[in-house]
Amino acid sequence: LIKHHPETMYEFEENSKILFRVGWEFYMGERGKYNNFPQDFFYAVKYLKASALYKNNDALCCLSTIYFLDNENKLSHETGFKLLDIAVDEEWIDAYFLYATMYKNGGLVEKNVVMAGIYFKLAADDGESLSMFEYANLLGQAYSGEINKDELKSSIEKARKIISEMDNKNDHFYAEAKYAIDTFDDDYSQYYA
Repeated sequence: LIKHHPETMYEFEENSKILFRVGWEFYMGERGKYNNFPQDFFYAVKYLKASALYKNNDALCCLSTIYFLDNENKLSHETGFKLLDIAVDEEWIDAYFLYATMYKNGGLVEKNVVMAGIYFKLAADDGESLSMFEYANLLGQAYSGEINKDELKSSIEKARKIISEMDNKNDHFYAEAKYAIDTFDDDYSQYYA
């Protein structure tokens, strides 16, 4: 099924899809398409990594999720963040959503509603409807006072610091981050958005 030396773009893409599908099935196990398929993260990582090398961004997001599942190993978390950053740099909607959810809930990263808002906004701008709802909901909570004003100010300052310390993001990312931070920083903008 897999061409070891793909010659055309079609063969390249087909290899990526096949490797992703096999990796996905090992990742999902019995919850996947095939009920009797074993869940095995070793093989999931093996095939998803190969698919990611073929520039499959879905594979990057799945790999980062697998690495985040290892609660005890900080190196796994670092690897997960590196993979997720690559997917964000590729402007992959699922990566934006995953980061937004982590910032909204806290845990692997310090909870920060403004950083969550930035990533929800990026995904929403690319048409992801749940992110549109989540971004609007966060702004509504900020406007109505459900998010404590002191917590909001602290989140804004921390978000500015996090963004200023980021390296190698594209201009679009920085511009959208600035727009989101400015929106959270202004009551009228929160209401309008």
